[in-house]
Amino acid sequence: MTDVVVREEPPARRGRFTVRALIRSGVTPLRRLELYLDASQASDAVLPRRIRQCLGVLFGSYAVLLEVTAVRHGDLPVTPVLILMVAIALFIGRGGRFVHYFVPVALGLASYVVATRLTADLRLGVHYTPQIDAERLRIVSRFVRPEPAS
Repeated sequence: MTDVVVREEPPARRGRFTVRALIRSGVTPLRRLELYLDASQASDAVLPRRIRQCLGVLFGSYAVLLEVTAVRHGDLPVTPVLILMVAIALFIGRGGRFVHYFVPVALGLASYVVATRLTADLRLGVHYTPQIDAERLRIVSRFVRPEPAS
């Protein structure tokens, strides 16, 4: 008779992610960061959860203060709204998921701003006349029908 020993993970580690296992799994770096921040043993403990909630309340109150101050001065900025989104994500324990999905958006916006500044510094003239002429020809060709050859 053969003895088969099945090795099981301890109950505390079931469903948890370790950094080494995440690296070996071939998951993308942002997904790894999300899993580490939201689903690791270190982030699931009571003290880190309380710290995240306190930071969420702190960032949220700062965002509300910024927005109220700006509205009193007649502005409506977007920055406090973004800070409030981060605060809510921290408070509910989804900071990793927020980072996972918002980092590509933030990088895209930052690259757009940098490209806009670079093109403004080039001081090149913009000529739309060829495009306008092509559009006129296209519109005129819709309404002008060639006469049938007899």
